[in-house]
Amino acid sequence: MKNQEKKILSDLETAGEEKILEAIKLAGEVGKDSLIPVIISLALTHKSSEVVNASLDLLRSVKSKAMIPALKEAIDNANKVSDKQKLVMLCWEGTLNWDAHLGYFINLAINEPFEVALEAITVIEEMQGNINLEEAKQGIIDTEKAIAQQPDKSSLLASLAVTLKSFVSSAHLN
Repeated sequence: MKNQEKKILSDLETAGEEKILEAIKLAGEVGKDSLIPVIISLALTHKSSEVVNASLDLLRSVKSKAMIPALKEAIDNANKVSDKQKLVMLCWEGTLNWDAHLGYFINLAINEPFEVALEAITVIEEMQGNINLEEAKQGIIDTEKAIAQQPDKSSLLASLAVTLKSFVSSAHLN
């Protein structure tokens, strides 16, 4: 780890609000993948809304593919529904392509509370077309089973099923 990266990391973890905001800005300019988990943590845990918003803004702009496993890990480890919702929202608000993770988001839509499911479905709806057809077909089956078992999310899951069916029918047209 280079000195600049160490300083940024130190400021992100221990400094006062102004220093943290400066470090977030510098982290965006430096673009070190190793800083992503720390920025995610700040977005979820810091007391200052200004630090949280700056962290979220930076995370939305990350173009490095290292963001994908870091964000998935944070989603999987988040204990609060509001944190999971915020992290999944970053997936569709950001600049990364999540097409290769269709099954992951189907799973979130089916197994997580409504707020998280809504964001996961938005990620799926934003997918651009490099979709795994088998995952989409299995997703239709799983989603249709879940509709009957989860009346509180039935309309949301029904919309997911429609989206997945459109992926499958579009693939057959190409």
